[in-house]
Amino acid sequence: IIAYGLEAIALTWLIFSVIYMYMEIRGLRISTGIRKKRGVRGKIAYIDDLGEGVDLLRSERLKLSGRPDFIIIDDGKYIPVEVKTGRVPQGPLFSHIIQIGAYCILVKEHYGVRPPYGVIKYGNVEYQIDFDEELENLVVKKLQEMRDALRRGEVHRNHKRVGKCLHCSRRDVCPEALKE
Repeated sequence: IIAYGLEAIALTWLIFSVIYMYMEIRGLRISTGIRKKRGVRGKIAYIDDLGEGVDLLRSERLKLSGRPDFIIIDDGKYIPVEVKTGRVPQGPLFSHIIQIGAYCILVKEHYGVRPPYGVIKYGNVEYQIDFDEELENLVVKKLQEMRDALRRGEVHRNHKRVGKCLHCSRRDVCPEALKE
């Protein structure tokens, strides 16, 4: 009877080991494929586009949450990476710098270690954005400005670009939308 019990335990352990190994190999294949497809270097600690209910990163202090496309580990530091599609600008856009700064704050609060920088990728072009106190303070300031505007009920268009309005998700309800 003891021999049968030990065999059952060994068989159960073997089954769980095979399942665990399968999950690890699957995760490795997925992350390797994404690394090649998106041109991401380093070990991937977090992937948003797996579609498997990836948790939001949250800052209770700032009432902020979000999901960077990736978080890579570079020299023991967690680095948020945001991949942009479409037109490749001549330099990183201000709104994208604020976005990667927000992700740096979320990474800092989630992992307990301040990332030295974040990465914005436009196609094959990659920008490393330093995450210093100036950027962190700017993100906090912009968050407050947005909350103030929402509280007042006044959110105005901040550009004169028809193309931007044409592709905006709010164009149908915006009283300031530009027309062709």
